[in-house]
Amino acid sequence: MVALLWLKDNGVQAKIRHPYPKAAFVHCSTHRLNLVVNDLNAVPSIRNAIGTIKSIITFFRESPKRSAMVPNISLSETRWTAKYKSIRIFASHFDEIYNQLEKISTMETGSGRQIAHQLLCATSSSTFLFCLAIISYYSAILEPVTQALQAVQLDLLQVQEHVENLLRVIKDHRSEAEEHFRTDVFDKVTLLAQKLDIDLSVPRQCGRQIYRKNLEIDDVEQYFRRKNIANQRSQVFPLKHVATCCSSSVTPHAGFFSGGTPQS
Repeated sequence: MVALLWLKDNGVQAKIRHPYPKAAFVHCSTHRLNLVVNDLNAVPSIRNAIGTIKSIITFFRESPKRSAMVPNISLSETRWTAKYKSIRIFASHFDEIYNQLEKISTMETGSGRQIAHQLLCATSSSTFLFCLAIISYYSAILEPVTQALQAVQLDLLQVQEHVENLLRVIKDHRSEAEEHFRTDVFDKVTLLAQKLDIDLSVPRQCGRQIYRKNLEIDDVEQYFRRKNIANQRSQVFPLKHVATCCSSSVTPHAGFFSGGTPQS
């Protein structure tokens, strides 16, 4: 659908520019922001965590009985604002979802019991807990921006304020990564792990790595900070460039019909 809009020869913009040659075509800022966020799927741990979240949501939604056990959560692939909201809701109710998975894996019969056990094992890992905390944290930051960019009555000053705030947050997280990881991620994960009786530990590593170097770290906080923040910085912080694009493209002339007289 997006290609049908931006193609300069046969796309929608070409058909509009024919009668209105001064019309300015601007890519959807929310869509561009979503594309960069989706680049996080290049990080294996993030990709696996999102896949686990989708599997859990599908597992509960496919059965009316199981659906009544947890809050109503849907993970849309196309409605970007809804996706950020769904991840945030999932993270806030994760302890309840985890307990229900544990209950199903011990009491239910049939294939549901086996699937629940597999999902329970996947969510019991330290890697998943840290990735969930990171994803939900940045989703909560991005949600107001996407809502402002998709608003029917677009307030340019409000959008600019959200974008500038996003830039400040990203810059601050880059300069004070250790402090922010401890307060915004590690402390929350520690409390959640204690509540669910999950032991946080450094994952087992192969004795010999071919494509990447092992992190010779035994401390849990340092390991996951370097693994999930330092190594993902190249994927997380290009949001600055997208935010800058949003800032420059959300202007009064950034519309299809910015002016011009129809040609006969």
